[in-house]
Amino acid sequence: AVTLKPPAARAAALREQAHVMTRLAGVGELAIDPEATRTPGSASKVVGDLQIFVHQVIDDAEERERLKKSLAKIEKEVAACEKRLSDPRFTERAPGEVVAELRERLATYAQSRAALVQSLSELS
Repeated sequence: AVTLKPPAARAAALREQAHVMTRLAGVGELAIDPEATRTPGSASKVVGDLQIFVHQVIDDAEERERLKKSLAKIEKEVAACEKRLSDPRFTERAPGEVVAELRERLATYAQSRAALVQSLSELS
């Protein structure tokens, strides 16, 4: 069983295509609810502005530990990127494309961190 939590403005369009999503994803039961909340034992994933709950597939305690480890790893990566970018010697001497790539990597890590924090808050 899967529940999609879209923005209210997109819910009707998703409901119209629910039969396609159910068939393509091999989902037995699909609910589309802009007010949905995570239930115990449900995995949660945010994709853009859509949150997806897959019900009865995880152990909350194990998932909390896995997310904490992932968050710690991301935090280290964020700190490393921020340290390099805050060093004027690096930003002045490194080629522009290297600095730009590091900024992009930092932005990606920041998005991942936000998603992990959100997932952890739902498990609490």
